[in-house]
Amino acid sequence: MRFLLFQSISSLLFTWFYIFNCQIISDFAFLPFGGGPHKCVGDQFALMESTVALALWLQKFTVELKGSPESVELVTGATIHTKSGLWCKLRKRASTVCDNVKHG
Repeated sequence: MRFLLFQSISSLLFTWFYIFNCQIISDFAFLPFGGGPHKCVGDQFALMESTVALALWLQKFTVELKGSPESVELVTGATIHTKSGLWCKLRKRASTVCDNVKHG
């Protein structure tokens, strides 16, 4: 004999949503740093850190688009992104005066 905790799936779902009170499924559930009362406290630092890291990286390389800008196809949905990626060529920059400066 099977033990049934709930009479039907609808009563199970109702109970599940009642117990969790939509804390798990919220408007901010799919945002990278969340939002509302449970927003990530380090989100601004993380965004600044990634910006600085990208700037330092771009100082060392030249980035060129592989192909023409017209060949890039955009897809829209919840976000805008490219259909098949954004193919680029990276070339190491020649050493600059700043590379020879001793830091710290």
